[in-house]
Amino acid sequence: MLNKYNLFPFAQLIEEGLSRENRYGKYTMPIDVSENEKEYSVVVDVPGINKEDISVEYKDNFLKISVDKKDIKEESNENKYWVMERRYEKRERVIQFGKAVDNENIVAKYENGVLNLSLPKKTIDEKTKIEIL
Repeated sequence: MLNKYNLFPFAQLIEEGLSRENRYGKYTMPIDVSENEKEYSVVVDVPGINKEDISVEYKDNFLKISVDKKDIKEESNENKYWVMERRYEKRERVIQFGKAVDNENIVAKYENGVLNLSLPKKTIDEKTKIEIL
C-alpha cells in the first residue's frame, strides 16, 4: 500500500522531529537532515548532554544517534525538591540513507549542545565495462 512515507522517505522522520514527542509519546531529539551532491548533513539538538553520553553508529545505510544520560539524583539529603523535571532517559534516532555513505570519512562535531554530522556520499562509477569470459 502506498502512503506518504513511500513517496518521501524523510517525511516520517521530519514529521516526528518537529514535535517534542514522537508517535509513542516519548521525547525525541530535534534534527535537521539535508544533502548536496557530495554529502548528507545531520544536525541534532542535544542540550544539556555531555559528549560522552552520545553514541553515533553507521551500518548498512542506517545512522543511529543515541543519548543515554541517567536521571539526576538528589545530591543532598538536606534538600527536599519541590519540582524535579530534569530527568533523562535513553533516546535514539535512526535515519536511513538512500545512497551509500562513505562510512570511513564520517565526521561528527559536538559544540554547545548541537551535534553536527557530515556523511560523505560514496562515489560510484555507474558505467562499468564488464569483460565477457
